[in-house]
Amino acid sequence: MDSSSHIQYKTLPNDSLRVLKTIFTKDSSKISIGFFLKDASAFSNLFFTSKTNKSGETVWFKKITSPNFSGKSELQSLGEAANGNIIIAGTNPVTATEPFFYIILSPQGQLLYQNNIDITNAGLNLNNAYPIWVSNITQYGTDSLLFCITHPLYRAPEEPDAITLLVTSNDGVPGSSWSFIRPPITYYEPYFDRCKIEGDYIYLYGSSNFINTCMISFIPQSAYTYLKINWKTKQVVDKKAYCSPPEGFTQFGIPITEGEGNDNTVVAILNNDRISIYRKIWGLDFNGGDTLTRIFKISEFDKDFNHIKSEYVCTRKRFRWWEEWNYHLYIDSLDNRYVSVYDFPNQQVYYAFGKDLLTIQKKIPHAATRIDRFSQKSNRVMGEPGYLTSYDIITGDNQHTYIDNFRILAKDTAALCFGSNIDLLLTKPATVSPINWQGNFTVQQAILALSPARFTIEDYNLQRTIVCNIVHRCDTLKIHALDTVCNIAQPVIVTVYKNPLCDGKINFTFDTAMVQTYQQINDTTLSLTFNKSYRGKIIARSASCDKLIDSVGLVVAAPFQQINLGNDTIYCPGKTYLFDAYNPGFKSYRWQDGSNGTNYTATKDGVYYVTATDFCNRVYTDTIKLSKRNFKIDLGKDSTICLHEAMTLSVPAGYMNYSWQPQYNLTYLNQNSVTVIPEINTSYSVEAEVFQGCKLSDTIKIKVAACPEYIYFSNAFTPNNDGLNDLFKPFTGGAFEKYEMQIYNRWGQLVFATKNRNEGWNGKYKSIAQDNGSFVWQCRYKFYGKPEQFIKGVLTLLK
Repeated sequence: MDSSSHIQYKTLPNDSLRVLKTIFTKDSSKISIGFFLKDASAFSNLFFTSKTNKSGETVWFKKITSPNFSGKSELQSLGEAANGNIIIAGTNPVTATEPFFYIILSPQGQLLYQNNIDITNAGLNLNNAYPIWVSNITQYGTDSLLFCITHPLYRAPEEPDAITLLVTSNDGVPGSSWSFIRPPITYYEPYFDRCKIEGDYIYLYGSSNFINTCMISFIPQSAYTYLKINWKTKQVVDKKAYCSPPEGFTQFGIPITEGEGNDNTVVAILNNDRISIYRKIWGLDFNGGDTLTRIFKISEFDKDFNHIKSEYVCTRKRFRWWEEWNYHLYIDSLDNRYVSVYDFPNQQVYYAFGKDLLTIQKKIPHAATRIDRFSQKSNRVMGEPGYLTSYDIITGDNQHTYIDNFRILAKDTAALCFGSNIDLLLTKPATVSPINWQGNFTVQQAILALSPARFTIEDYNLQRTIVCNIVHRCDTLKIHALDTVCNIAQPVIVTVYKNPLCDGKINFTFDTAMVQTYQQINDTTLSLTFNKSYRGKIIARSASCDKLIDSVGLVVAAPFQQINLGNDTIYCPGKTYLFDAYNPGFKSYRWQDGSNGTNYTATKDGVYYVTATDFCNRVYTDTIKLSKRNFKIDLGKDSTICLHEAMTLSVPAGYMNYSWQPQYNLTYLNQNSVTVIPEINTSYSVEAEVFQGCKLSDTIKIKVAACPEYIYFSNAFTPNNDGLNDLFKPFTGGAFEKYEMQIYNRWGQLVFATKNRNEGWNGKYKSIAQDNGSFVWQCRYKFYGKPEQFIKGVLTLLK
């Protein structure tokens, strides 16, 4: 179902409101911000935001209040984060310590986060006649937002303008920010309406004024301005500017000019990577007594801001953009133009739609009895794909404000409730003039001061009336095709059946990378020839009702599919191996253990194999072997040693790329062996590559104890291999710097010698067991940090 509609909403009595800005969200809703008026001559401290769905229904309408608001406060910018959060930003330059603020709302309109901000190292000139703007909020990747803030500064000998770019999270938490300060005596009052981010580059497009440039009768006119910033290096790498097309001439001694600031400049980023910049103007052309009123000027540029073309949108009616008339233009990404004109004195609304020539132009009566000075900003004109136009009119009487939401399909423009045809608008060529923009920007990191804002949000009720509603139903769409194709050369024919109300062709979606050729034979039939096996969906969607969708699953199974699990290899202990047999042409898999997944993870050595069957019941197999080898890296059990004592750690030799960690009190004996003398409890680890791509490691924990120092020799031992007292060695404690022991027989022959206190004599001399008898031992030793000692004694060998 789809529809055209005219829905009117009425405020509470004595409430007057004006809309400042509107955006489309990714779900095709409209989010708007604006303010309530106390009277026709002053701002209010009450603001609002609203969400309207694509059918023109108000989803929520919220009143925003804060004790920090002053008479100069403004809601200025509006954006949507990738997660659907709504970001509202503005300025409060008179009374707030932090002149910038932003509010984060959930898609349901709930207040999530709010902040006041000051750029403390910028020297903001809040009393300057030039405005400060939060002109743009742009999605920055999937998790961030980029704010573009323009503002004047206190700086001698002049007061330059700067652009500050601020990054926050989608939830509003501030990140990095940098200020770009304009070159001396060049441009002022910059306003960058759109931002485009590509890789490391940020492209800013907007409007500004230049000193003694773009003048008409000594009055400065707006210039179109472009900056390209390398966000990685924080440098302005390109800048261009053009004097925008002139508005008109001098009439009755008064220059005919735009009469609005640079925030009147609107930028559209088109799908063909071009940029369209346009402004509402007022200018007159006299041509043989025929008077044309210029109401818009449009200029088109490429991405790098090289001028392509310019034109005026004109009308043969003679009017100005003051209170009697209100007119607006919107250009969407497809370069469609949407115009709305409000003739309050004659109570008429004009709207137009089209490309260059605005081919559809209509007028419709509309009662509006209240007009005030803010009417020129009180509308929302938005383009919506598939619709002629989508716009709101804000009008009023002595008690209420009315919001009229129009949403019109092109097929419904003949309906009387949407107006009658009129020849109102035409286009004329225009030109721009390049500006020789000299000087360089200076860059500094912006230092932010943050404080919580004190906004409150409450629901506000509007009364709803349906003025006109035309409903179209497109409710039947069915796609038909073979589910399995075994001959890859066979064209696949896909046919869609739909009911007569589903006007226009069917749009098909499929993976074009898998297709050799395809052709849409007619509105409902598609022919495809595939170049490889394919398993996926073909989706059909009605062009007249994009919510009506059907799909069909399709399998194309090319013959002679091969499985390749890889080459046989040596198993690396502890490593996992993923064997992938997936192919879109297979319908089933069976591995050696009976599992049926598309892949298999092996955690030990062995032989692995898979059998796969395609959708045409052809069978394919492959086998892979993981061979076992005896690789070992082992540092032994965790140990305790005495303070200052050395310990040798070693692993098998013959591997590659040994790596010992940490290097603390570690001495290499060779690649696979080290000596360590830790003074605190330490874990040592070693890693070695046993073969290319296979690394093994082990760790030992060494506990360091404060051991008592002693050495004691027994006077006998029994080397009879009974496991008791089989070796002669001393009982020791503490860390030795030196240790030497020798044992002699009764004839003075040296039968045993060692420098290792843990090594003892087994009672043999030249591998011959000695008889019972007496032997003389002597020992020279030195504890760590103590004097060297020499002792000796007699031992008895007993069997």
